[in-house]
Amino acid sequence: MRPLLYLFTIFLVLNSNAQEQFTAGGNWDYTMLKTYHINTIETYEYEFKKNGRIKKDSTLRSRMDVDHNNRIVSGFESHEVIMSHNPSYLYYSAVSYQLDEYDQLIYELNACDTKRNNKRGNCELIDKDSIFYSYENGKITSKKYYKKSTTGTISLNFIETYEYDSSGNLLKQYISSEDKKYLKTIYEYNEKQQLIKTTSLDNNEKQQRVTYYWYTKEGRIRKEADSIGFHKRYKKPYLSVAIYHQYYGEDISDQIEKAKGYTIHNIYYKNGKLAKRYRYSDLEVISETFQYRNGKTISTTYARNNIPTVIMRSSYYNNGLIKAKIRIDPKTNKPYWMYKYFYN
Repeated sequence: MRPLLYLFTIFLVLNSNAQEQFTAGGNWDYTMLKTYHINTIETYEYEFKKNGRIKKDSTLRSRMDVDHNNRIVSGFESHEVIMSHNPSYLYYSAVSYQLDEYDQLIYELNACDTKRNNKRGNCELIDKDSIFYSYENGKITSKKYYKKSTTGTISLNFIETYEYDSSGNLLKQYISSEDKKYLKTIYEYNEKQQLIKTTSLDNNEKQQRVTYYWYTKEGRIRKEADSIGFHKRYKKPYLSVAIYHQYYGEDISDQIEKAKGYTIHNIYYKNGKLAKRYRYSDLEVISETFQYRNGKTISTTYARNNIPTVIMRSSYYNNGLIKAKIRIDPKTNKPYWMYKYFYN
């Protein structure tokens, strides 16, 4: 069993909102890795006994390794646990990425899911998809996607290329393969250089979806809406999703997303931190309530129809780095599950 108290970083926090996906430049923040000179991070899951004590056994849920000399970050995470009468199976996905001297992403590898039945998991990862990035003047100009066949042959799948205007605004995105090149996305701006419209096309350059943007007089986004076509009768876009933004002075106060069948309402504190999130449908109301201390999330309460279902509490070291995340049963106020992060 691993020791329980090690220092670990804030950037790889797993929660029940599926923010566990390993995305380059996202959860694995290389700036954070450099700042704290981190070489390895492991995340272990623990369960609690009925008496409140932590069970001796633990499960490795993710691992990250950092090669600072070559600026490479790689690792894996488990995203599904299959319970059975035999040993439980964990399904893992993996990723690695490399950055250049400007901290720009230049390579990303995604590995296929791997099933294994041990809790320390030394599995062999199989290359599935890899992406190479190119830049010019700090702007990404292309992504080359490669695929690996079942026989092990690696070949170019397709290329994304990007076109900019003289102000550096992204104008067009193209997709090209061996036999075809087509326009995928068009971006349009107003005289203030604000994005006002994006148009997505299929591989025959037929319009699929249009997103519109509106702004306040201060230049902040006020509304965005997706259209999936036009009303034949009214000759105007049919808006499938609309998102409205409201502000407290300089900071956002509300964000409401409306679509057929559901509404999502985000409410913010005056400092811009998310206070509550509601998802309304005809059948239920799901909510999340967030509490903070010194700018860090210390508690998240999940509820269904105003009845709390899970409380997630977070603790931190004095330097602001997260220490643990614990799930608590609101009925008994007792912990039953915990994530801890170990590093060297």
